[in-house]
Amino acid sequence: MAKEIVVDNDDCIGCGNCTELLPEVFELNDDSVSQVIPGSWESASKEDIEQAMEECSGQCIDWK
Repeated sequence: MAKEIVVDNDDCIGCGNCTELLPEVFELNDDSVSQVIPGSWESASKEDIEQAMEECSGQCIDWK
């Protein structure tokens, strides 16, 4: 089973680092917190996703 990306919205500060790095995978919702665009992450490289995880100011992006 493939891993899935999750964003802990309680820890997200809405800095937008993830949306700048991977706008095809992440977006800010109406509450200005990050969310994964459904079905989008499978086309991104694991390295790019892990870079977004590392550069997340809230450290709220992880694999499920």
